[in-house]
Amino acid sequence: MFLITKMKYLSALEGRVRYLYLENTNGAVTVPRFEAGLSASPPGLQNVTLDLEYVDGRDQTTLQEEERWTAGIGVRF
Repeated sequence: MFLITKMKYLSALEGRVRYLYLENTNGAVTVPRFEAGLSASPPGLQNVTLDLEYVDGRDQTTLQEEERWTAGIGVRF
């Protein structure tokens, strides 16, 4: 049996979602882009962050199509 007595694992969880849509003007390429990410700090380690990010769409400066997953660990001093 598994009981959750405290929700301290969710207290340091942050989510991000962004959708960008630049419409076709003057012959330029239409730029749709979706970004989503999660950041979490393990309990007791406030200076450490675990990050996960997903991007799908065109880059707004280079107009290159990309789809990528990124995982990372951040440490603050």
